[in-house]
Amino acid sequence: MTKSIILHQINSENKGTLFIRFFDGHGNKKLISLKFKMFKKDFEKSYIKDLLLFGKNQNFNHIEINNKVREYENHNPFSETQSVNFTSFTDFFKREVDNTTKQSTKHTNQYVLNSLNDFRKTIHFEDLNRDLMKSYMNFLIKRREAKPIRKSTIRKYFQVIKTVCNIAKREGHIINENTFDIVIGKDENINNKVLTKNDIEILNNIQKDQRYFYERNVFLFSLYTQGLRVSDALFIRVENFKQSHIEIGMTKTKNTLQIQYSDKIMDILMDVLDIPNPIKRFKMQNAQIYIKQQANETLIDRHTVEGRKKRRVQKEILSNLLKSKYQEFNIKETILKKFKEKYKPNDFLFKDLLNDHYFKNSMKVDIDNKVWRGSQISVQNYNQKLKIMSRIYDLSVGQNISSHSARYTFVNLLLEKNTNVYLISKALGHSNLSITEKYIRRNFGAERLNITETLSNIFD
Repeated sequence: MTKSIILHQINSENKGTLFIRFFDGHGNKKLISLKFKMFKKDFEKSYIKDLLLFGKNQNFNHIEINNKVREYENHNPFSETQSVNFTSFTDFFKREVDNTTKQSTKHTNQYVLNSLNDFRKTIHFEDLNRDLMKSYMNFLIKRREAKPIRKSTIRKYFQVIKTVCNIAKREGHIINENTFDIVIGKDENINNKVLTKNDIEILNNIQKDQRYFYERNVFLFSLYTQGLRVSDALFIRVENFKQSHIEIGMTKTKNTLQIQYSDKIMDILMDVLDIPNPIKRFKMQNAQIYIKQQANETLIDRHTVEGRKKRRVQKEILSNLLKSKYQEFNIKETILKKFKEKYKPNDFLFKDLLNDHYFKNSMKVDIDNKVWRGSQISVQNYNQKLKIMSRIYDLSVGQNISSHSARYTFVNLLLEKNTNVYLISKALGHSNLSITEKYIRRNFGAERLNITETLSNIFD
């Protein structure tokens, strides 16, 4: 058995709780709170990894913490859990919920436990079999008629139950094989959640004095920043905007994603910061004149011979012209300067859309649960407003739109361009290629994942 000390449940002030993490050498781990709060910078500065102790620091009592750590010197949490004799699977499930440290997982598991309690007050270990799970699934389906619940949610419930069963099996509470895989059908086709190019154009044309302009900003920002998840896009801070790129530590994967400034991103940032967009003004006033001057008959004829339409040639000429104007007008420098004038480094870019509940709690200590809940409320409100926005502007995606539609749309646009899967993986910030392949296969169908073509392109 090995152990280490980690700083967990870090809040917006970069302050977290100290935990001892135990590994049993068989893939199992346990976290035990030391009940000490500490800033991340102090932890990195004072923690001596090899000794599992803390050095002297004026911001906390290192002797008190070290004494607490020594109390667990010969502690074996795995032997303790195995010695507990649970009377039922329900009690065991409750213990797992109580021991869960990640707030999002804790809430999900609690919802599943509540639904199991509604289904049957007490479930014993010997009751766990395929027939019971079928009855539970029918219970959820009937419940779905009265209270809407997505098929994906039901599928998630079964994944949670299976995970808890596997833990119980490892600890010796379940002897028989845990085989009750229930296949839940998928929800509507993922293409129903993808925006068309016409939808994107409609969103781009929404002006500041029109309804849901701010929600539109978040959605397009998420789309243009490589399909950024809403948990990263909605809560992005000014300090993430560097001189040459946008740097984001992704909430879900903890990976760092670097995104280069594009003309589309800069357009959205100008709208957010209320900066008059000289590019749009130039486009309206001078673009057509420029096209007439540049797209002479010789140029058009040459491209027509290559099988390209006149309108497409004009569009390319205009696009290249506008890209050069972003540098000429110093758009990026203007945006970064405005950030310094209007915001503090720790400010949220989309602070106007974040729920009041989040701000009330995000600056306090010891209430990580409330902060997390506040962020969920903000995302839920954002999703609800997206659906209203879709109805008002008659988007083809209809009520299937969600915060994740931006990510789906981004991937769909790349697939339409036959983009290499490796490039898609890098753009999405996936840690390895297999995750991207599963993502595309699950959400867009295996036929969209042409591995043979992808591999052949490597040598082109």
